[in-house]
Amino acid sequence: MEPHTAAAWHSHPSPVYVYVIEGEVTLEVEGETKTVKAGEAVAEPLDARMRAINTTDQPARAVVFQISPKEKAFLEEEAQN
Repeated sequence: MEPHTAAAWHSHPSPVYVYVIEGEVTLEVEGETKTVKAGEAVAEPLDARMRAINTTDQPARAVVFQISPKEKAFLEEEAQN
């Protein structure tokens, strides 16, 4: 994730786990934020409105694991206004 960028607002219908390899990523979940740093992992809540943000001057890299049937969608992205 490039510095000072944000993913679109979305939700996950299946369990998703994020492990940050490099840098840090801030997860904004329904108005609350949690910063996940390199070497840390977090479980994202099901069906919660969220996005990932890199608020730093450095790139961030993460591995994302989803536990679901392969035919199930990874995420449900909100339509942009």
